[in-house]
Amino acid sequence: MYCQGCGRKILISSAFCPACGSKVAAQQHGDLAVRTSTVAHGRSFEQEVAQWLEARLDHRVIKLNDWVKCASDLKPFECDVHTQTSIPYWKKIQTIGIALLVFGLLLVGSGTRDAQRISGLFFVFGVVLVVVSTIRRRQRNYHVWVECKNLGKKVNRDHISKLHATTDRLRQNRDAEWKPDFVLCFSATDFERDALAIARRHRIACYRKSGKGFKEV
Repeated sequence: MYCQGCGRKILISSAFCPACGSKVAAQQHGDLAVRTSTVAHGRSFEQEVAQWLEARLDHRVIKLNDWVKCASDLKPFECDVHTQTSIPYWKKIQTIGIALLVFGLLLVGSGTRDAQRISGLFFVFGVVLVVVSTIRRRQRNYHVWVECKNLGKKVNRDHISKLHATTDRLRQNRDAEWKPDFVLCFSATDFERDALAIARRHRIACYRKSGKGFKEV
């Protein structure tokens, strides 16, 4: 906290500034308390999003409130939640591989000789797909920028436009520590219709709070 009289940094509990002797206004203490509460509320929402991403979407959380350094003349960009993931279609390929294995078992159980010969092909392709997709999913080498909005109101077009401008600028910066391959935006409430339209245009996946988890919109 800073003194409104001289600008010196003072303790939160101070009643007077030790430098100039000015009385610290009660309103100043109140404003600081409100800001502190708002930040804590936002951090709690970010932790909730990070835990849900790990549990439901198989993300690996790298860091919360990650400051991404770029060129020395640019201010670092703050990412609410930085995660890594694999490309989504590997999960679908894994599901196809499992289906082939199940179908192969059904053919073996049919008892006919021709079906048993064909079942070997299903087993081979099924095992290959499951093994390869499992390895690729565990690598999770794609960076994800996760924006968390706990605003008490709907996310609007300005929020999404600013998010796109930030991540796009980061992608174009040669000196960035990492660049987002995917961008996600989470809202504790909901999104305005035009905000969703802009998000789809820029391939920003949007999720809103739904019960104890989140739902893509």
